[in-house]
Amino acid sequence: MEATGKPRVPVDGVEVPAGAISDPVISGESGDVVPRTATCRDDECQELAVATVLWSHFTYNARGGLTMPAEKALDRALEIALRDDQDFRKWFVNKTKFKGDNPRRVWSRSDNPWCGVKLRLPNRQTGEPEVVTRQGETDVLFVFVFEAEPGRRLALHIENKLASGRFTPFQPEVYAARAEFWTHNPSYGNYDEWDTVLLAPLSFRDRHAAIAQRFGTFIAHEDVAQYVPSFRHDEGRGK
Repeated sequence: MEATGKPRVPVDGVEVPAGAISDPVISGESGDVVPRTATCRDDECQELAVATVLWSHFTYNARGGLTMPAEKALDRALEIALRDDQDFRKWFVNKTKFKGDNPRRVWSRSDNPWCGVKLRLPNRQTGEPEVVTRQGETDVLFVFVFEAEPGRRLALHIENKLASGRFTPFQPEVYAARAEFWTHNPSYGNYDEWDTVLLAPLSFRDRHAAIAQRFGTFIAHEDVAQYVPSFRHDEGRGK
């Protein structure tokens, strides 16, 4: 149902009328999706609209219970929050090596930009360093500037892991090589400096501590969930 005269909130390319957000709800053990209309204040509609988009990406456990959004849905939710929520953007940015007030988005992607990069890694048999080419993607690439330094473009290369995820070989090193390779590239935000960020549940970090610490920054899903509700999930069922 559309509310006459209300502004429309664009989400994932779809305009959702403010004041009348239709969101699906799960009904019964079969997991049937039943439409529901929810009213909201204009300032709440962006969050509800994002939640509406995310519903189609939820996964289910063996008992048919709702568990958590798929990784790509969380990537998109993170990009939207970094773009639109000033308080969250400031909090998130200041968890990295970059510190400052009023970070402003310049450019971002959450469609997993991909490339091959050359880097020096130890040979698996001999242990001797060798130059190899590794393919890989950045889950979310967020480019921003601080208000006081508008000419200094900074980038966060964010790797998002679910509780059930795992690292690919030398993933932190490949992330860093890709971040350096894309520096000053207009196709990737034309940034000057970068940091790599691992975004994951605390349980994932604890199980993979040695590799996780090779990223520049770790940020927990549990902390992001204070700002982005789609990161709230049952850890036990998300494994």
